[in-house]
Amino acid sequence: MNNNDHNAKIGAAGFVLYVALLTILTAGTVGGFFLYSAYNHSKAARRWHDADQCLLDAQSALEQVKYEMIQAYWSNGQSSVTWFQNWSSNAIGATPRYNIPSPLTVNGTPVFVTLAGVTVITNAGINFVSLTLVADAQKSTSWIVRRKIQEQMQMQISTSTGGAPTSANGALGKYGNNNTLNIGGQLTIDGHNWNPPATFNSGNGSINPSSTNDMPGVVYDSTRISTSSHISIDGNPSQTNPGGAYDATYWYQFLNTITPAAARYTGGNYSFGTRTAPVITIFPNGATTISSARSGAGILIIPGGATVKFNQSFYYEGMVIIGSSGANQTVSLTVNNTTTIYGTMIYLGSASTANISVPGTLNIRYSKQVFANLASITNLPFAASGSNGVPYTYNWREIH
Repeated sequence: MNNNDHNAKIGAAGFVLYVALLTILTAGTVGGFFLYSAYNHSKAARRWHDADQCLLDAQSALEQVKYEMIQAYWSNGQSSVTWFQNWSSNAIGATPRYNIPSPLTVNGTPVFVTLAGVTVITNAGINFVSLTLVADAQKSTSWIVRRKIQEQMQMQISTSTGGAPTSANGALGKYGNNNTLNIGGQLTIDGHNWNPPATFNSGNGSINPSSTNDMPGVVYDSTRISTSSHISIDGNPSQTNPGGAYDATYWYQFLNTITPAAARYTGGNYSFGTRTAPVITIFPNGATTISSARSGAGILIIPGGATVKFNQSFYYEGMVIIGSSGANQTVSLTVNNTTTIYGTMIYLGSASTANISVPGTLNIRYSKQVFANLASITNLPFAASGSNGVPYTYNWREIH
């Protein structure tokens, strides 16, 4: 073999090695590029996820502050908007004053919520309250993510009617998807428009001549009440489905709104209110027995989990609301003597079953006049339209 052949073989081998190395280098470069791209994409995806989570945490913190603030306002027992005019960046109201937690921790993310502005506009007894809230959330992992949002909400508050509903759909209303109402005993339900006795809790009431103010005896969402020789139902008509503004949604919203303003029954000489000074009362969970003759006026709430017995006569002008929108619970009412209600009884049954046992006598008589008297309740920040005292958002935007 001559030197030329030998050099040619060496040259060819070198070229193959060069191509192989170049191929390996190119493949490594391309692979590295894709790995780098995948890493950056994964990193960006984690950043996007953290940014989205940070935004959700800011929104959650805003909702918590809104809820707690409105609860504080309702517990104030005033329909006046002056409560909102006493504010700073981190607190609002007086007696009670609501202090915004700083920071709120949501899913491990610290969120700083502040009040940026409060505006009150009054026009012919209707007050509009506009509140601007800002939530600033910062999430720190391998990097820092910050989302800042601003929300404006408005409340409409009526100060001219005392916040009382002006009527109901009937003498007894059964609302909700599970409105099981077990009734046993002597029960009279009349949807005709009654006048209560001229003197509070003294004598008999009188029924008005037939008019457009006559209402059904019973309105029900799903189940009629079975009549018997012990259960009498009268009205225009005797039983029907509900209609108009006073539906299940309204009454659930109404109950949730007034409950924080209700005084809890404590026994003894507790006053259930009078015709000229009606009050909101709620019975506690568990067993309560009323062993003496009593009377009252206003709104009486028998919540889920309560068992109430009237062993002596009980006279009431106003609304008796049975049930709750919370966990599934049983409500029991036992009437061992004579109980007479002028106004209406509302049963909310989506989350509870009610048992009404009447070894004595229970009379429920619809009364338009009684609803007019409820306007004297001073701590009822709720309008007949259902919008009063319920905040709604009208402007939302991210500002950072």
